[in-house]
Order: sequence, then structure tokens, then C-alpha cells
Amino acid sequence: MHTLPPEDLLANAYARYQQTSARSSSLLSMLKHTNRDALFHSTHTEMYENFRIAKQENLLKQETTDEELEELAIRGATKTLQLGMQSAEVAVIVIQHAALEEYLLDLIKVIVAAKPEAVHRYLKDVQVYLLEMQEQSFDACIANAIDSWLKLQRRRSLITRWRTLFELAPPPKRLVKGPLPYDETRLQNFDNARHDAVHGVGNLVKAIDLIEEQSHHYHVASLLWIQVADVYGLKVNPIRLLFGDNWENSIGGSGGSD
Repeated sequence: MHTLPPEDLLANAYARYQQTSARSSSLLSMLKHTNRDALFHSTHTEMYENFRIAKQENLLKQETTDEELEELAIRGATKTLQLGMQSAEVAVIVIQHAALEEYLLDLIKVIVAAKPEAVHRYLKDVQVYLLEMQEQSFDACIANAIDSWLKLQRRRSLITRWRTLFELAPPPKRLVKGPLPYDETRLQNFDNARHDAVHGVGNLVKAIDLIEEQSHHYHVASLLWIQVADVYGLKVNPIRLLFGDNWENSIGGSGGSD
């Protein structure tokens, strides 16, 4: 059972997205402002010193000149820096993907709370047992079927969630000047890049401008809650949009009441 009205669930969903997205932004800022030369220099110096001590204590198998140790330290520092940057980029894309994926599911849950019958068309894929129908009312069976359908959505892909949301809440073009920034092909490429980042070699991540992608996702997310609110007639507390359930502790709880 939902403990909050749909409009508050909607505001909370957007607030959660912003909070998760902020973590991605922090990592992006770190990547952008990292002094790579200084990081390389410190890593290289540490590696070379370790090699030098090992040579001095006769702990190396091969006879190695100082020039060869220097070359090894350069190669090692370069590889370490490269891996560090790649790991940070993977973290960014994973956080961005998780934030958007969860946000889409949250918006679908808002629609269920606002108008449960909107998802009845999907219930043909949900099993309902005869014994359950005998022991419960029809409305209770429908409610249980909707809960089961929502659990199934958690296993759905980003693209599937996206399509379901747009079936339930088509975009109201009158609310936005110019074309809407919705691009399923771009979203699919982002989804593929996330999969490659986690399970592949990361080549697809290199083709994505993570800062531009973050900005694009934020813009899309900001429109999606408006889209759902418009279709289902929801009016939200603007402070809750920013702070979620903590809205009453922010700025003295100004900006309207629930």
C-alpha cells in the first residue's frame, strides 16, 4: 500500500533522481579537474623508488639498469593512471544508468498510485490462481496482480521501462517549445555502453561524452515528471521536488504544504 498521495510520490521520485545524479556529477567534476600530470609524477616517482630499493637489496631476478627501471616506472605509472581514469568513467556511467533506470520505475509506480486501471492492459502477463480468486474479492485480485506486475518491471531493461512509461504517459508537446529531447536510439546506445563498461572492454564508453550525457539525462528527467503530472493531473509541492521527504526540514518547510 502507498502511504503517500501520488503527487508526493512523484516529487520524491524526482528528488531521489537528483540526489543520485549529483553523485555522478561529483565524479565527473573530479575527472575533469584531476591534475593528471601531478598524479602521474607522484605514481611514477613511487614506482621508480620501489624498483630502485629492490635492485639495491638484490631482490630482482634480472640485471636491470637504472634506465630500464625508469622505463618500467613510466609504463607502470601510465597504466595505473589509465586504469584509474577508466574505473572512474565506468563508475559514472553505472551511476547515471542506475539513476535513470530507478527513476523510470518510480514514475511507473506513481502512475499506478494515481490511476491503477491505467496498467490493466498489462495484467494479461500476470498469473492469477483460482484459489486466490475464491478467497479474495475481484478488486483484491486486481491489486495483487498489479503488485506482481510491478515486481516484474524491476527485472525489465532500461529501454523496456522507457517504452512502458511512454505508453502510460505520452509526451504533451504543448508544454515544451520546440522538439522534445527524447531519443530512444541515444538511450539504447547509452544502455549498450553501460553493459560494455561492466561486462566488456569499455570501448563503447569512450564514444560517449559523459558530461554531455549527464546534462541530457538531467534535462530529460526534468521533463518526465512534468509529463506524468500533466497526464494524470498531479500538482506537486516544489520544495518536495528538491528535497523529497526531507522537504519540511528545508528552508523552514516553505513553498507550500502537502
